[in-house]
Amino acid sequence: MPERPETRDSKPPFMAGSILGLRRWRTDTLLRTLTSGASGAPWDATGGATRAVCDINRDRHHTPPASDCSCGLYAWHAGSRGHWLTNRMASRSLNSVFGVVEAWGRIELHPMGFRAEFARPVAFLSPRWKDESGPGRQERLTYQCRLFELAETCEAELIDLQTDSLWSWIRNDGRYLSPRAIRRLIIPEYFEKTRPGSNRKED
Repeated sequence: MPERPETRDSKPPFMAGSILGLRRWRTDTLLRTLTSGASGAPWDATGGATRAVCDINRDRHHTPPASDCSCGLYAWHAGSRGHWLTNRMASRSLNSVFGVVEAWGRIELHPMGFRAEFARPVAFLSPRWKDESGPGRQERLTYQCRLFELAETCEAELIDLQTDSLWSWIRNDGRYLSPRAIRRLIIPEYFEKTRPGSNRKED
C-alpha cells in the first residue's frame, strides 16, 4: 500500500464529498512521523493530504485505488469499527498512533473498510490506558504531550478516550458510512453469500 505525502497547498480533485475512516500508523519516539503499518510508506504528518501511489503493478499505470489491485490508502469504516478500535488500542505500544481520517477522490469500498486515493488525519486518539499493564505513568504523559503536539501540527482534533466518546465524535461529524449504507453500496451478492444461515456457496 504505497502512500505518498502531498504538500499542504496541494488541492484534491473535485468530488461531491469525503468520508471518515479509522486507522493506525506507526510512528517514531517523538511522534513526528506517520507511516503505514503494512508497507511502511510515509504519510504527511504536517496536516497536508497523502496521495496513494501504486508500486505494485509498475508495468501497468493506473490511478489508485484500482479494483483489480490492492493499492490505496486503507482505513476501517468509522461507523461500525469504533468500539472494536478503542478496545484494541488499550494494549498497543507507544510506537503506534490511532486516528480518524477523511478520505476523498477515488474510493474502493469493502465490507470492513475502504481504500482511497487521498486522505489526511482529522483527529488523533489519546488511549484509555489499562492500569494493570502497558507503559508507565511518565511514558504515558510523554506520549500524550507529543500526541497533542502532533495534533496541533496536523490541525487535527485530539479525542481523549479517558473522557470522550469516539462514537459521539464520529456521529457529530456525520461523514461516516453507516452499516446500512455500506450494505447498499457494496455488491449485494457478497452479503447474500456471507449472511449467517445462507446456503449459497462460493463459485
